[in-house]
Amino acid sequence: MIGALLVVVICFWGNAAWRDTLHRAERQIHAAFGLYRDCLNKRASLAVKMLDLLKNYAPQEQAIYQQLAKNYEDTMRYQPPEQMLTNAKLAAEFSHLQQALLDSMSQAQKIAQHYPGLVENRHYFLLLNELREADLQVTGSGERLNRQILFYNSYLSGFPQEIYNKMTYRYLPKIPVVLSKMN
Repeated sequence: MIGALLVVVICFWGNAAWRDTLHRAERQIHAAFGLYRDCLNKRASLAVKMLDLLKNYAPQEQAIYQQLAKNYEDTMRYQPPEQMLTNAKLAAEFSHLQQALLDSMSQAQKIAQHYPGLVENRHYFLLLNELREADLQVTGSGERLNRQILFYNSYLSGFPQEIYNKMTYRYLPKIPVVLSKMN
């Protein structure tokens, strides 16, 4: 009788401690995801500056303007929900949109090399520095988010947490984000 009561008390205490740790890890993931999304939006907003500079120096490059503008609008319209961390389809769609924007920004940079006036422009130089800085921020915040996800997933699959999860909560493991960088 006392042994069974002791087992129930230990299980209850273990379950409460497990839930607290898991909720703390989820709050950290939520904060890291918000920072990651903000850094992505900052990097994407630089596409507008690039578009303005290119229009002034290379008005005949209409195709790249349209592609860059379309990719920017698509990226800004699709603000990634946090559910993308547990839904592979949403994660793949988000990654595809980010990569399309980065590809068109890289293509715009290659086109800019053909215009010496643009390459020597101070605003273009500052824009490239902002892009590098934003890229570093995206990479750093993405790595932080992935570390939080790794901790969460390893904690969720550990013993006895895996048993608690199967019996009661059914938390899903999180999907790490794919980090994309400018070329």
